[in-house]
This record gives sequence, C-alpha cells and structure tokens, in this order.
Amino acid sequence: MWISAELENYTYHWPRGKEVVVLCFNPNRIAPKELSQIIEETKPLLDSRGYIALEDHPDEIEQVDGKILNQGTYGLVLIQEKEKLNTAREWLRKKGYYKNWDKEYYNDVVETWCILELY
Repeated sequence: MWISAELENYTYHWPRGKEVVVLCFNPNRIAPKELSQIIEETKPLLDSRGYIALEDHPDEIEQVDGKILNQGTYGLVLIQEKEKLNTAREWLRKKGYYKNWDKEYYNDVVETWCILELY
C-alpha cells in the first residue's frame, strides 16, 4: 500500500525544518480498519527510526466530551518525531488537556504510542 511506502520514505528522508508531515487522501480509497492495520504494521519501522504515525479517518468518529475531534473530510496520516510528540503530550497532560478523555480513548490515542501516566 502506498501509505506504508510514504511512511518509510518520509522517516528516512525527513524534510528539513518540518515538525510534522501530513499525508492527506480521499477516505474512500481505504477503510478505517485497513488504515489502522497499516499503521500498526509499520510501527516497528517507525519505532526504530524514532517516529510515530497517527491516523484520522472521517468514517471512524473520535469524540471527547461530546466533541468530534476528527478533521472530518479527508483521510489523514500525521507523522512526527516521537520524542517531540511525547514532550508535547506531557505538557498537555500537565495543563489538564486530557482530563475529559475516557480511559479507553486515552489509552488508544496516547498510551499506545508513548508512556504517560494519566490514571
């Protein structure tokens, strides 16, 4: 799948001066479960290179405290350096950003990809 190839490419040839790379695509090209599977399968490669990829598919609604967090129109994969993302997540945790997140959603989004203790 092209997403796996792009993840490998961008984590090997990271664009200078960029904090995040966003892959944007027509969500009809891939189902949410298939997208999640691709991200999960590339996790060992991403880990070995110090990156993380997070997916956002409009057909898989993500809500916190009644508010939809999805972008809503396009399929997205966001690629970032894991250390920088974990630093930002820790800052957000200290500011109370995650206080309204239920434990299951928090674990799925945050703890799966980094080590933060919320609960």
